[in-house]
Amino acid sequence: MNPDNVGSLPACQALVKARIMMETEKVWYYDSPSDSWDIISYDDCCEEDNPVPAPLMSELWRELPINTRLQKGDTESWAWIESDEEEVPFHNDNPCDALVALLIWVKGEKK
Repeated sequence: MNPDNVGSLPACQALVKARIMMETEKVWYYDSPSDSWDIISYDDCCEEDNPVPAPLMSELWRELPINTRLQKGDTESWAWIESDEEEVPFHNDNPCDALVALLIWVKGEKK
């Protein structure tokens, strides 16, 4: 799987911390025997394992408002909502992480 097509573990943990729960195809799963985090299919884990939802770019895109923009640069991607008001860009080397940061900001603005 392309690592830029799914949120990184820190970004996905930030979604959970912000209380943004998404139903996703993939999850970050902690494998105790190997002491590592892996991305697996949601169907291959148990809720008791406390998986961290790992949204794909398409899953994040569905949650964001109209006029959301994503721009890819040489080393970073930027995500923002285009409007007549001040635009707040979020950037990251992983485009999904930029979208995660934008989604957290959007959900926080609605509170």
